[in-house]
Amino acid sequence: MTQVQKTLSAYLRQNADCNVKLPLKEGMRVYISKNDSFAGIDFKDKYCGAYGKVYLENEIFSVPKGFFINLCGALNLSTDVSNQSGKIADYILKNLISEDIRGASVEFGGDSMGYLTMEDRFAVVKKLSDGKEKPFCTVFECDYISAEYTLEKFGEKPAAYFNDGPESYCKVIDIDLCGIA
Repeated sequence: MTQVQKTLSAYLRQNADCNVKLPLKEGMRVYISKNDSFAGIDFKDKYCGAYGKVYLENEIFSVPKGFFINLCGALNLSTDVSNQSGKIADYILKNLISEDIRGASVEFGGDSMGYLTMEDRFAVVKKLSDGKEKPFCTVFECDYISAEYTLEKFGEKPAAYFNDGPESYCKVIDIDLCGIA
């Protein structure tokens, strides 16, 4: 299962009155009430994916296909760091341009996530969420940076759901951060 599917499944397991059979599969119709509170889902903060939450625009939707973006390579820290978050977001979008991410979950992880600040992550989520080819949601795996952010901002640790591996996704895309100029 993808990270988004695991988050949605955890919500559905918590709510015994739902009629959805688990495990979730791509294309299944799901209803999640805006009135319920659940740590991994947010209906208000459009950019919450930067710190690992799944933003839902509607209460009723189909479970999306997933793309996993494997961030690898060292970020070239000798380059001009002015507008670094914008450069990182633009670079990631350029590498995704050939993919049909419309309506899919776009999930980020990999060994190089630690190079991205929260500002960088928010910039990526914002550019994807506000773009023409809008994905269902954009989520970064929970790591020490997002955990520290949520603890400081909300006073609690984030709900962390991790994918079952690359076979859970329709496609895994490696993006080497050392290509950012």
